[in-house]
Amino acid sequence: MPAFICTLRVARALDEGGVIPEYNLQFLRYYLNVEVAGHAHDAEGDVRVLQAVFDRLYKKVRESSQTDEEAIKKLIDISSRPSLFRTFSFGKYKGQKVADVAKTDRGYLEWLLKQKMETPDQEQDWIYTLKQSLSIK
Repeated sequence: MPAFICTLRVARALDEGGVIPEYNLQFLRYYLNVEVAGHAHDAEGDVRVLQAVFDRLYKKVRESSQTDEEAIKKLIDISSRPSLFRTFSFGKYKGQKVADVAKTDRGYLEWLLKQKMETPDQEQDWIYTLKQSLSIK
């Protein structure tokens, strides 16, 4: 598998407290107060936003890394594994922590896992999160 860096997974992993409500590029642009010339959703604007968000995430990882190479390896490692969702951004539990729902409505998580398993390639992160929350290997 080729090496890649996923800004969404890196942002989610660095947000250990789960305080960022969304991780798409435009949301991160405003949440992180990243100033970028250009318009949202045109090719040049999107590339500039991606570069600015990447630079911000890289800088954060670099703070705890000895070298640039080590930081890049960490970014690639984070990107190559499914990441945990901490909070629901949809449905009847929108805004609630997944760990809290696991304690109060395990059946919902089991149902959601079954739904997500129907399109596993697109739902790796949710499948991973739900299995972790349900303690399923």
